[in-house]
Amino acid sequence: MVKPTSPLVFVVDDDVHMREALRNLFESVGMGVEMFGSTSELLARLAKGTPECCLVLDIRLPVSVASTFRTSWRRLATTFRSSS
Repeated sequence: MVKPTSPLVFVVDDDVHMREALRNLFESVGMGVEMFGSTSELLARLAKGTPECCLVLDIRLPVSVASTFRTSWRRLATTFRSSS
């Protein structure tokens, strides 16, 4: 059972079976999990606010997706730092 104060993991992978396997793994040790099928889904979630979490990201992303994500991630990180 996941407690409200459990560590939170964001999982990004386009393979639904991998996402489910990772969810099962993290939840089996009491962690909370939010799953995303793409980096754009993750970025939309992060734009609403970012809880303290760990990010598990599929390393086999196409170069164009990875590049766009990296740029957006840096922009969000700068926004979070300046608002703290």
